[in-house]
Amino acid sequence: MRQRTASRLPNRATITGTEETDTNELGEPIVEEVTIADDVACAYDDESTQFVRTDSGERVNTPATVRFEQNVAVEEGHTIDIDDIERTFEARGVERKRDHRRGRLSAIVVALERVD
Repeated sequence: MRQRTASRLPNRATITGTEETDTNELGEPIVEEVTIADDVACAYDDESTQFVRTDSGERVNTPATVRFEQNVAVEEGHTIDIDDIERTFEARGVERKRDHRRGRLSAIVVALERVD
């Protein structure tokens, strides 16, 4: 099973987010960065531009995406660092893919936006 996962998810990622840890003397929240998941298997797909054959001939920009296994706790706003990519991304859209035949979650696909 592990070998099949490695071939389908060739990259590794670190997911970080922010968490309210305390409040200061004014009652404002103190927010710190925490690691959500480290060294997680994923599959990165770079952004691209596609031409759509319509009357107007529009171009469609497809954002970069990353696919995780179903058990990864990623949410919009989390920061994602992918090992072999020299950019940092922020999760902008999280789509949970379902296997309707088996009635369970099969993967998580995250739309990415460059941070740096």
